[in-house]
Amino acid sequence: MVIESGRRLRELKRNPMSLAEWKTTPVGMWGWVFQRVSALALLVLIAVHVAFPYKLLTQALLLGAAIFHGVLGIRVILVDLGVSARWQRALFGGLTARGVVVFLAVWGRIP
Repeated sequence: MVIESGRRLRELKRNPMSLAEWKTTPVGMWGWVFQRVSALALLVLIAVHVAFPYKLLTQALLLGAAIFHGVLGIRVILVDLGVSARWQRALFGGLTARGVVVFLAVWGRIP
């Protein structure tokens, strides 16, 4: 990747196999990746749910993926409304924890 800064161009190099470099990836980027992965998981799980509507594992995975995807969508809305980027980690962790609570509350009511 080449970034232009003034008149000089510099190339950014990242070794994808280095664990140390993955640890420096911002939380907002991981949120973006996880939302895309959960969207794909939702598509697959909806198809599986249509084929096997009474499987508890399918229902649990579908509910979990839907809540997780929704929670990450709320994070994006809050960021768009002006929540500072320095709150990304707290938003990601706090909203994910609330999503787990909602999952447990909903799943506990399903007979």
